[in-house]
Amino acid sequence: MSKLLDEIVEIEKEAEQILKTAEEKSNNIKQEIEVKKENVKNSIKSKTKETLRNFVEEEEKNFVEKINSLEDEKNSKINLLEQIFEDNENGWIEEIVFNVIKQ
Repeated sequence: MSKLLDEIVEIEKEAEQILKTAEEKSNNIKQEIEVKKENVKNSIKSKTKETLRNFVEEEEKNFVEKINSLEDEKNSKINLLEQIFEDNENGWIEEIVFNVIKQ
């Protein structure tokens, strides 16, 4: 009977050791998961910031190109209007004077 009790006590000690080892492994795995989770989070955050930075740079570049294009278009239209005025100035003056005198 004593031998049986000794075996039970020994089995219980082994079970406690196995449980303790399992709990340590579980805690280690939980810590590893937290570290990996934080690394993934930081990686995603970094990639997102880089993507956003690239997007903003590209949009700023497109904006500057569009502004330059509109500026060129505006200058072209101003030049065209100035040319039309220069070509027709004398005729318009004559027509205005003619219409004023005619009345």
